[in-house]
Amino acid sequence: MNRNHKYFKLILFYFIYVPVGQAQYDQLQKFNISLEKVYKIESAIFDTLDYSDQYIEQNAYMKFYTIEGDTNLYFANIMPKAQTQSFGYIRDLTQISYPAKGGTIDAVKFYWYFENTYDNVQGIAKIIFVEAEEDESPEFLCLMILNANGYNVYSGSVLD
Repeated sequence: MNRNHKYFKLILFYFIYVPVGQAQYDQLQKFNISLEKVYKIESAIFDTLDYSDQYIEQNAYMKFYTIEGDTNLYFANIMPKAQTQSFGYIRDLTQISYPAKGGTIDAVKFYWYFENTYDNVQGIAKIIFVEAEEDESPEFLCLMILNANGYNVYSGSVLD
């Protein structure tokens, strides 16, 4: 088994089997983040290039998760068919609100310290993550600012 497959299976194991500690649970509750939810990617724009078809074909999704014995919260962007992912821990998680028609939109903002399994590149991204109800169907939007390397915008549906 190559290194990438080992990490992929390890991360999937944690998504399914790891209980959440009290400190992690409190942080998740405070920011309305659920470990049970899967954020199915239906649109993926990198700067001005549209990679949506590739992400849809790969059944790509995003997920928050924890690791047993660790107080950190983690985030991953996963492409199951290709058996690749970007994964890493979250720092400086804060809640922000934006004015919107008829009220406000709540979002979380954080720094994501990630590694890609497909090329072993590591980096830091600033993330703004929004989950909202649209016509009784939950949707998400994820803006990923990649330092001087541009930005990625993902959106799609929320699955429980």
